[in-house]
This record gives sequence, structure tokens and C-alpha cells, in this order.
Amino acid sequence: MLAQTSMAQEVVAPPTHPPTPASPMSAQIERRLYQSFDSTGSFKSITGYAFVLFCSISSTSTTIYSPRLCTLGTVRMAHPAARSVHLWFDLPKNAKCVCNEVCVSESQTGSYFCVIGFSRGYSGIQELYDGRKMAIFSVWDSSSNTDPSEDKRVQVAYSGKGVEVSRFGNEGTGGKTMVSLEWKLNEPVQFKMEAQDVDGTWTAYSCYVKMNSSDWFHMATMKTIANGELLNGVYSFVEDFRRDGASHCEIRSAKFGDCYSKADDCQCKCQKATFTADSSTPTLNIDAGLCGDKFYLTTGGDTKNTSTQLNCCIAKPPETN
Repeated sequence: MLAQTSMAQEVVAPPTHPPTPASPMSAQIERRLYQSFDSTGSFKSITGYAFVLFCSISSTSTTIYSPRLCTLGTVRMAHPAARSVHLWFDLPKNAKCVCNEVCVSESQTGSYFCVIGFSRGYSGIQELYDGRKMAIFSVWDSSSNTDPSEDKRVQVAYSGKGVEVSRFGNEGTGGKTMVSLEWKLNEPVQFKMEAQDVDGTWTAYSCYVKMNSSDWFHMATMKTIANGELLNGVYSFVEDFRRDGASHCEIRSAKFGDCYSKADDCQCKCQKATFTADSSTPTLNIDAGLCGDKFYLTTGGDTKNTSTQLNCCIAKPPETN
């Protein structure tokens, strides 16, 4: 990426070999560089430093070169990924069954559209780095989620045909199941999550997925130590997991709903949701709101936060008979 200033008419390429670091000005350049990213996380300019002719921006750092080809400063990339955004659904506590639907309008490689997340796990659809489309269902291990002894880890009680079973780490530990699912833009995918208290200690969580007019596909059932807890804290999210410094410039967007819980013959439809975002990426190119009778989430690119402010509630109009 090239950054030209009013005093510089010629752009000089960076040297082949690392130049000699210059100077005490590096700290000032670093401070000014952090001020040079706009609200979307994109690089704008380095105003006030007319002698800067070249900025080399990679996925993790930015190197500033002067006309004399000496390095003025190197700092890490401010926002390598689009901000993760979430919807927290207003549903009864400890539900036995929750259903939700996703309809993706814009996707990129390295995208996760979580359809049903809850206190013990999450499920949804992904577009992987190589463009493959998948369904995913994960459940955390008990208590601290830090790789407990084998007898306290998630147990896979059932996995459907073609489902890959593995363990995951990084964000706690637990069991993960994935299966190829050729979902398409602007076509709905339905998820259903069922929970059963097995013995007061272990709870079994079962994930089902459905596209178009197909039957429900039982993806997997996984058990974890939940001490009788069923489905609580239900949410959806949109995540950029590519995080390569360019992915934050791309839009990821999806509609969610109807989201509802079921208990015996009673069905409770979600009429409001709270919009939140991760705190580690404080960019503002995010949005959420209503599109018809669906909730939507959007992040990245030239998105403007015009519909719903962070941590605010999105409410559907009252239904009329």
C-alpha cells in the first residue's frame, strides 16, 4: 500500500534488505500511525509527516519508510479482522429445544455464521479458507474448559454419516463435529438444538440441520458435565476467522430467525434481541437490526452503524392476528 503526501511527488519502493532503523522519531511515527486507521480499521494516511513516502502493510505489521530508505517505525496491525457481532435472544431459561434459521447474504472465506449458540456450545455454518462450505457443532468441556481429565471431557454419543469428529482448543476445550454442507447465499438453513438431562450431572446436546425441503439431519449428540443445565443464553453471531489484515475490508452479513424455544406443546418465539460485539476490535463498521421479520447482523467493509447502537435491544413490532 502506498501513502503519498503533498510534499512527495515520487514514491520510493522499500529496500530489498532491511534498512538501518532510524531514529528517535520511531515512537512518534508509531503514535501517529495508530491514529491513522479509520473506524473500519483501514489505513488512511500519516498526516503531519510529509517525509513519509512508503508504508508496507502486512497482516501483522506496518513498516514506515522515509525518502532516505531508512525505517522510521514498525507497529503491529491495528485491526487484522472484522469485528465479531452477536445477537442475544430473549427466550425462556433452561429450554429443552431451540430452533433458528440463518440466511447468509454476503460471505467471504474464513466466515462463521453461528445459528444457535448457548452456554455450553454453539452450532452454525462456515465458509472455510479454501471456500468449502460446512456445518459445525461444538460443545465445551465441563467447568473450567481447560482440557480436563479424559473422564470429564465431552463424550460423543452419536455422529451422523460423513460427520468428522475431533477436539478443539484455543477458546476453551471441547468436542467438535463438522460435515460438508453446500449452503448458498440467500437460501435459508435451519438448525435445531435439543437438550436432555441424563443423570443430573451429564447433559446431552443434539444438533440437527435442515436445508430447503430436506428432512432434519441429525448431525451429532454430545454429552458434557452441565449439572442439569439445558439450553440457556441463546445467541447467534457473525465472525471473521481469517484475520489476515485484509478480511476486515470485506462484508459478512446474514439474517436470523424465526428463533424460538419449545417445551412440550408450547412454543415461544423470540421477539427481541440485544446487539453486542467483541471488545478487542473497537471498529465501528458493524450493524444490526430488522429486515422484515428477521434480525440481521453485518460486519466489515464499508458497513455503517446506522440501525442499532451497540448493547441496545432490537424489538420486533407486536404480532397482529
